Amino acid sequence: ASNSDLKGNDQWIYAQTVIAPVEKWELRTGVRFDNHEAPFAGSQNQVSPRVKLSFFPNTQTSLWAYYGRLFIPTNVEDLRAITSVAQGGVVAQPTLPERDHFFEIGLTHRFPAGIVAKLSAYHKRSSPGIDDNTVPGSTIITSVNIDQVRINGVETVLEIRPEGRLSGYLNLALNHAYGRGPITGG
Repeated sequence: ASNSDLKGNDQWIYAQTVIAPVEKWELRTGVRFDNHEAPFAGSQNQVSPRVKLSFFPNTQTSLWAYYGRLFIPTNVEDLRAITSVAQGGVVAQPTLPERDHFFEIGLTHRFPAGIVAKLSAYHKRSSPGIDDNTVPGSTIITSVNIDQVRINGVETVLEIRPEGRLSGYLNLALNHAYGRGPITGG
C-alpha cells in the first residue's frame, strides 16, 4: 500500500505571433511558461521559446525549420513508496520533468487528387530525459530520469485524401536514441 499525498497540478500559458513580411515567407515566434507541481519534486518551471520559419515556393510546397524548448511534466503519482519496498527501503529520488531542445526541418508537398507527402528530420537533446522502468518484482511501470538523452530521426508521411468518405495515411519513421549519465527517480 502507498499512503501518499497525490496532490499535483500543471499550469501553462503560451503567446505566439506570426510575421509574414512577404507572401512566400512566414515567421512564427512564441514563448510558453510551464509550472509543474508534483509530490516530492516541488515546483518545477521553465520558460520555453519557440520559432518556426516557413518558406512557400509555390502553393503546393512548403519548407520549414523549427526550434523549440520543450518541457514535459512527469506523472504526479507518487510511486516512491512502492519502489522503496522493492528497493529494500531505499526511497528513490523524485522524477523531474524532461527539458528538451528540439530541432526540426521538413518539406510538405501537395500532389493532385488529394495526395500529400511530408519528409522531416529532427534532433532532440534532453537534460534530463524521461524513460519508463518496471518496478522490480512487479508489473508496475514508473518514469525515471536519464541525465542526458539524444534522439535523431527522419520521418515520412503519405496521406491520401480523395473526395468522399475514405482517406488513407502511411507513416514511416527511423530514429536513434541514446542516453548517458545516471538514471534516477522512479
